[in-house]
Amino acid sequence: MVTPTPAPRDQASESDEGIMVNRLDLTGDAVQYWSNPNNIHDLLYDGHGLWAATYGGLVRWVDENDYRLYTVRDGLPSQAVATLALDGEGRLWLGYADVDGWTVRQGDEWQHYDTRRQAVEANHGVLLGASRTHPRMWVTRGESNWVWLPRGDGTVQAYDGNRWRVYGQDSGVTAKSHWVGVSPEGRVWAVGQGVSTAEEGELWWDDHTFFSEVTGAADVTGVVVDDEGAVWIGFANQEGGGLIRYNLAVDRWEGHLPEINPAIPAQVYALELTTDGSLWVAGQGLLSYRAPYRRFHSYELGDLRVLSFARDDQGQIWLGSDQGLYWLDLETEEIHGPWVIPSPLPDNQITGLAMDAEGIIYVGTPRGVSWIDAQGETDLLSDLGVTWLGTCSDGTLWAATSDGLGRFIGEGEFEWVYEQGAVLAVWLAQEGMAYFVTAEGVLMQADSIGPDSIGPDSIGPEAGEAEALVDMLIWTGVLPGNLVVDSLGTIWLATAEGLAQVDANGTRMLHTADDGLLSKDVRAVALDVDDTLWMATARGLARRRNDGRWTRFTVESTGGGLRSMDMLDVSVGPLGDLWMATHAGLSRREPEETRWSYLDVPGAQRILYDGRGGIWVATRAGMYRIAVDALAAP
Repeated sequence: MVTPTPAPRDQASESDEGIMVNRLDLTGDAVQYWSNPNNIHDLLYDGHGLWAATYGGLVRWVDENDYRLYTVRDGLPSQAVATLALDGEGRLWLGYADVDGWTVRQGDEWQHYDTRRQAVEANHGVLLGASRTHPRMWVTRGESNWVWLPRGDGTVQAYDGNRWRVYGQDSGVTAKSHWVGVSPEGRVWAVGQGVSTAEEGELWWDDHTFFSEVTGAADVTGVVVDDEGAVWIGFANQEGGGLIRYNLAVDRWEGHLPEINPAIPAQVYALELTTDGSLWVAGQGLLSYRAPYRRFHSYELGDLRVLSFARDDQGQIWLGSDQGLYWLDLETEEIHGPWVIPSPLPDNQITGLAMDAEGIIYVGTPRGVSWIDAQGETDLLSDLGVTWLGTCSDGTLWAATSDGLGRFIGEGEFEWVYEQGAVLAVWLAQEGMAYFVTAEGVLMQADSIGPDSIGPDSIGPEAGEAEALVDMLIWTGVLPGNLVVDSLGTIWLATAEGLAQVDANGTRMLHTADDGLLSKDVRAVALDVDDTLWMATARGLARRRNDGRWTRFTVESTGGGLRSMDMLDVSVGPLGDLWMATHAGLSRREPEETRWSYLDVPGAQRILYDGRGGIWVATRAGMYRIAVDALAAP
């Protein structure tokens, strides 16, 4: 069992400057929130100061030791600030990762619009004169009164001051289009799962398939349209990244890739087209630029992963990274920084939550695992990035990573039990059996797991210790989200193609909407003490009793207790109560079927009940601690 030793309060809680660093300061507040404001997704200089968009809030930097952090306490609807823009009156606009609307700074106050349409209709004129737009918020061109923007649901829309026009797949716009760009001559591009284009005012869009390096909408990191009407797309994925350009005039894709041109970042995260037509590109270890019809030049940035950049009035280039704020000296080509804000979390993307027998909470992220005790003391247990966390019956903390599966056997010491590639989902059974799914989609079963029991020579049925049961990709075509194993040894897996069932004798079955699900897209599955299955789906909650009887729950049937049909997670608490994360917030169902309660929490993805009256909620933008009493009846 891992038993972290809290550092003395005067060492762990405060830095030399007296700033709270390693303490979460647990209070009796109904809702508390923590996030790391040092992962900078967007930067903007407004002529007076530098603004940094982070999933830990909005930061205004004056100098290294002078900053202001704006959060939900200041009136923002969410701390997951993703994008920044500047309208014609010099007002700052914010877009979010988990809230559909926008927020504008009015003097010293913040005004939030619940929908993008409300924001555009109320501010159409000043948005047209914007000095800095964003392709995930809105774009315009000088000769037109049309404002173009992604709608948030994969379609794009435009407003001309009087009328809205919406373009989706029925008009030829490719699926999952969350980026939009427009040329000075009125050629509009929508980018997502693919690329589509039309002249402003046309109904039908031409579809252009992505260049082979871009495998999906999630790869896209930036979009700009140049003066020739061609679209530039930055991308990054596990295989690499770079730039691609589609020139409609010659009907051709052009690849600007690091393996061909070393002046291109290996992974591109930000693009900008300046008023002189120069293209600037930021990414892994490089900041590059290209004047029109010229070759790329680059500044070497070492191991720095640049996610955003901005120039100030003095021409100084500021670099937003996943480690804080840096600046580049153009004369010496040296980078300086980072400027950081103290934070108890190593990363805002929380990939795992677990609690051991001592009541210590473990928080897994791509940058490490932290622990939190009942007094609010916290520290970094390990810098190992994880994809899953869990504890077995003896309280030992287990972790899945991009390299395999293992357990913590001491304070920060990790013992591998499977080290042959990424593990995505795990179930630890009471009898010492482990079930897990690899990144290749293979469902594995391992018994007698120990430090040397799972290795290159022990994988396979003949070893009797780790057995490949099912290739899920061959069977279902998709990777599972999570899995549970009931008392009969039946394995249940959540997949986008249905609830997968693998019996102990090897029999397989895929349950879909024809069987009792509201949607075949099952995001998570949980197991009750009596082998009752609960399934969070894209269109509601489903229950399957151990006798095979199904029940479906909707927003209407629960009287609003289920906050949204778009569900992300479901888990069973120690008292048999059900906890759910939905697109609209957190829901709870007590063992008595008619007792529901809820709290709207933006971006909830994972839930853990601590047994002390608190709910820990993981999001892409940080972590909440919510008192159970804060939930209200519908």
